Amino acid sequence: MPSSTSNFDEPRPPAGPWLKTWLLAIAVVVAMSAAAERLTRSLGFVPSITDDADLWCAAFDRVAADDPSQIVLIGASRFQLGIDLREIAREFDGQEPIQLSVDGSSCIPVLDHLSRQTSFRGVVIVDISCTKLFHGLESDKGAQAEYLCHYRSRPVMNAFNRSLVTWIQSQTTFRQLARSRTRGGPHWLAAGALPTPNYVTMDAERSRKANYSNVELDVLERRLAARRVLPDFHFEPDKIDGDINAVESMVSRIQARGGRVVFVRMPTTGRTAVAEEEHTPRAKTWDVMASKSRAILIHFADYPSLASCDCPDESHLDAADAPRFTAALARIIRRELGRPTIAQRGQ
Repeated sequence: MPSSTSNFDEPRPPAGPWLKTWLLAIAVVVAMSAAAERLTRSLGFVPSITDDADLWCAAFDRVAADDPSQIVLIGASRFQLGIDLREIAREFDGQEPIQLSVDGSSCIPVLDHLSRQTSFRGVVIVDISCTKLFHGLESDKGAQAEYLCHYRSRPVMNAFNRSLVTWIQSQTTFRQLARSRTRGGPHWLAAGALPTPNYVTMDAERSRKANYSNVELDVLERRLAARRVLPDFHFEPDKIDGDINAVESMVSRIQARGGRVVFVRMPTTGRTAVAEEEHTPRAKTWDVMASKSRAILIHFADYPSLASCDCPDESHLDAADAPRFTAALARIIRRELGRPTIAQRGQ
């Protein structure tokens, strides 16, 4: 006997030339993408990679074990914008550093992790900012701590997906239209004007370049005003000493197994430099650390070749100055690495 449901036909897709429809849709998408790519290229857009935890993990994957020639950069935006990896490689026999800096964050979690990674014996160059170092020294908090957690737990497919996305982003510019703005600030669609390129771009190695000629002065001034609002700083000698000792324990672990640590104070200028000096005076922060640390400390103000570079936004180097600054810094670091550490001098 037929089932009670046998009178109902299963739904079937409507008949039609589906192959042609899909091919037409693909052709339309390709044509629109090509047109958008042509437009953005003509307006001066260049490929730029979107930074995220998976891209950082891809860079961290390259940290080698038992390689004393390995160079790792950790820090924040001043290192990402101010350090030209090719200039470092040129000075260090072709050894291109690994860029692990993360915008707007403390690098203490990564320094602590490298100090506990017993197979690491390379050179760690640290972008040190006293306003970050002495306003909390948690090795398990902040963006870089979150990136490390992601690195330990990320699915295997994330690495493949990120490699594919990175390749696409390194070849195209049209996707930048979605977030592009005009020189005045509003989104280009809302403003009814042609989009302008972002003044900051990033490559697959996680280095960023800032072309400040693409920034309107009033927009730049608003960003500067926001950056100058620093947290209140109250000098607590015991706390400062404790923070320095905590950092020094990380340095000691790395250098005890043959690695080296270099702290670099990147340039700041104008009112930002004045504000930082008011909140974290060099004599009571950097100089105290320099007198106690077994690491190499390089302050830009102590070297004319470093201090001569200007910061258009008072805190970061322009892409035009980054290679010259990096070449000078690399020569200083190489010279300093040839000198014995405090521990070695005491032996």
